[in-house]
Amino acid sequence: MVNLDKLKKLKCGKIESNVNLLKYNTYRVNAVAKYMAFPENEKDLIKLIGYLKENNIKYKILGGGANLIFENDYDGVLIKLDNFDKLVIEDTKIKVGAG
Repeated sequence: MVNLDKLKKLKCGKIESNVNLLKYNTYRVNAVAKYMAFPENEKDLIKLIGYLKENNIKYKILGGGANLIFENDYDGVLIKLDNFDKLVIEDTKIKVGAG
């Protein structure tokens, strides 16, 4: 079971509860996520996923929302990667964040 206070104590970015997913999916499916996390950086993401795995809490990672359709409300933690939107070009290499 997810404990909101424990999630917030991790200090791994913003944590919201009972989030309407209408604006987070391309198909505008009206569903609610029990919890949504917005990690600030890779360190926060690693800490958050580690906690979720250790406590057997289900989660999904959400980028732009084009690949998810929710039939019902989601009772786990959605991890939104909005802060992972960097684009770095170094010579012939391009690094793009997942957000």
